[in-house]
Amino acid sequence: MATRLGIFPAPGGLGGSTLRQLLEQVPPNDVVLVARSPEKLCKEKAVGDIIRTAYYGNTPTLDQLFDGISSLNLI
Repeated sequence: MATRLGIFPAPGGLGGSTLRQLLEQVPPNDVVLVARSPEKLCKEKAVGDIIRTAYYGNTPTLDQLFDGISSLNLI
């Protein structure tokens, strides 16, 4: 299984900075972006990345939401 790095929440200045730093070291498909509002992610930011939607009250459990993520950057 591939090592996947997660960023939650992904939108915003700190999430974007974290993503830029990670992409200097790993391929985009090894990064999972978790956002309450995925539409807030810049289109160029999301190319090749895995995007998952999370918000309070949604149906997936945290185990499902973060499945396959070996390291989570919780912002």
